[in-house]
Amino acid sequence: MTSVVDSLGMGLLFSSVVVLLALLCIVVVRKILIRLNYSRNVILKLWLALPLSLVVYFVVMPLKDSHHYLTPITFSVPGYIQTLSQSASYYFDWKLLFILVWVLVAGWKIGTLFRQYIKARNKLLNHAELIHVKGFSNVYSSDLDVSPMAFGLLKPMIVVPQKLIGRLTQSELQLVILHESIHCRRADPLWRFALACLRSIYWFLPGFNFSREVFIEDQELACDEQVISQSQQLSVYAQLLLSLNRNQPRRALNETVYCSASFNLKERIMKLNKDNKKKHQISIISLFLLSVFAISSWSAMAQVVTNDGGDIVLTPTHRAAPMYPFIAAKEKISGQVTVEFTVTREGRVINAKAVESTPAEIFDKEAVKAVEQWTFEPIEKETQARQVIEFELDPE
Repeated sequence: MTSVVDSLGMGLLFSSVVVLLALLCIVVVRKILIRLNYSRNVILKLWLALPLSLVVYFVVMPLKDSHHYLTPITFSVPGYIQTLSQSASYYFDWKLLFILVWVLVAGWKIGTLFRQYIKARNKLLNHAELIHVKGFSNVYSSDLDVSPMAFGLLKPMIVVPQKLIGRLTQSELQLVILHESIHCRRADPLWRFALACLRSIYWFLPGFNFSREVFIEDQELACDEQVISQSQQLSVYAQLLLSLNRNQPRRALNETVYCSASFNLKERIMKLNKDNKKKHQISIISLFLLSVFAISSWSAMAQVVTNDGGDIVLTPTHRAAPMYPFIAAKEKISGQVTVEFTVTREGRVINAKAVESTPAEIFDKEAVKAVEQWTFEPIEKETQARQVIEFELDPE
């Protein structure tokens, strides 16, 4: 249990650093490209850095096993051990408390997100009717008071409110459907939902609410650019956005689970006339993603000590013997624990944790407590090590 908590805690800590660094890189580079008047379709690709950085981190992290393996040692004690007072000592595990709180909050948030999605899906299906539009097979009309939207994770559908269909011209309706079809082709609802899940997992990190608004803005503006590029109807599209802005409905669904055409309409109208550059988008995105790859790899390797242990000799100067757990002594149980720890340049032991034990958990606490008291001769650089500690009972 201790090893699981420690591993989960360290993984959560370092992956949080990766997420924060990726978000910071995205925000900074995004701002620079906006000032240089680059296309939002280029800028939107920057967000690939977020999932890429996590994938790189979790792939690179387990590749390196740099532990310095020490010779197993055995601690034998008499069959009757006077350790009752020691085994009854109180110990509060703050790391376990943090992990439990994180799991409960993240589980609750993700569960709420899926419940909202299912609720919205059922509501739409009960109030949607398939309509035939030339060139599109997934367009539905709805009597709900909603904005035009793209909804669905794997097979997204386009939903247009019935009252809007009757008010728009055929040309305007085609532009609305084109906008939402671009969302569907790019799987924007799925990406938006994935970001919401990531926000739920890393709920304790600052800046995720801001990143959500920025991400949605980039999605919508990128769609606007493609609509104008494909239709060549800038003035008609601008008038359409003005009309949608004047007749925005109240929110009938949670906007986290769908892509709506009514997001931030005023700012989108103002940016329609800007002449965006689209040169060098492959080189820009490639350079940016390569930089994020390097950052993620560095963060992953920071968790794993890169020293292979070949040139380092660990010479113990003090080895405290572990106490034999009272329950194990009473039940005449023997076993062993593999303890992983880091030896500092000064020879002190830090970050000790049980990674394997037989039987599970019985000897973990005492083994780790003993190893934390060990000291070694000073070494050139910080080194990770593993020590097998065997617990045996002498015959009575």
